[in-house]
Amino acid sequence: MRPSRLILLSGLAIAVAASSLAMTRRDDRTDAQYLNYGSTFPAVGAVYANGGWNGSGTLIASNWVLTAGHVADSMTSSGSVDFNGTQYGVAQIIKNPGWAGDLTAGNDLALLRLTTNVNGVTPIGLYNSSNTWQKDCTVVGFGGTGNGTGGWTGTYDVLRRAGTNVVDGSANRNFVFNSTGFTNTLILDFDSPAGNTNSLAALGSGAAATNLEMNVIFGDSGGALLIDDGSGLKLAGVTSFIWNLAGGNWGVYGSASGFSAVWGHYDWIVNTVPEPTTMVAVAMGALVAMRRRSKK
Repeated sequence: MRPSRLILLSGLAIAVAASSLAMTRRDDRTDAQYLNYGSTFPAVGAVYANGGWNGSGTLIASNWVLTAGHVADSMTSSGSVDFNGTQYGVAQIIKNPGWAGDLTAGNDLALLRLTTNVNGVTPIGLYNSSNTWQKDCTVVGFGGTGNGTGGWTGTYDVLRRAGTNVVDGSANRNFVFNSTGFTNTLILDFDSPAGNTNSLAALGSGAAATNLEMNVIFGDSGGALLIDDGSGLKLAGVTSFIWNLAGGNWGVYGSASGFSAVWGHYDWIVNTVPEPTTMVAVAMGALVAMRRRSKK
């Protein structure tokens, strides 16, 4: 069995591996169902770094995008975010002060100020609550696809997909799993329709798969995890890593997804972005692999 690893999902992984994907799906559902659901989230755009696709990002104000810190790390010369076929240049990158490459610290966030306002797209609001454990959620990101039996396919198409899951590792409590401690992090696992791959059972995870069950995969970095706060879906987490708990190919049933929680950095976000009442998070994707050390 392959050892479990936390790995960044940044789009520049094309240089490391042959491809990047948006998410793997239930093998008894069609890709079209995930694409159709994804089309209902126009505020999640594709992030480009140095002229090439690198992930996803969510519009949280008229010209501000929230993405992953490791996606912003890749913007060494230029950046842009594509919404509905129009690319908006990145004028300023503001990384979370706590982001230093530690995937377990829940600081993998960055704000991108765009050169102009995004037209025709309504920003997504922020989920400002620690009440996330066992909440139904939607995850949105760009890339290709695969399924829970075979994992990622080695191709990508930079199309927006969305799927569903349930938050297992919760931001309202620090937790340890597999000898690794997490702070301000949301984790969910990829349950099979048969109900026999409940990797996060020790955290109180249920074994039943949701209707459009999914797992993030290479290319999903910076993507959005959305939770309904009673008034609609709000941005609760930003895609940070995939955790290979299942062994075998990446993205098979039993894999897990990790997200930096918004609520722990809400003040930083609203104090940086001039329009806090209309802010939303961004989805990101990257493919730079990084092995995480386990907490001793």
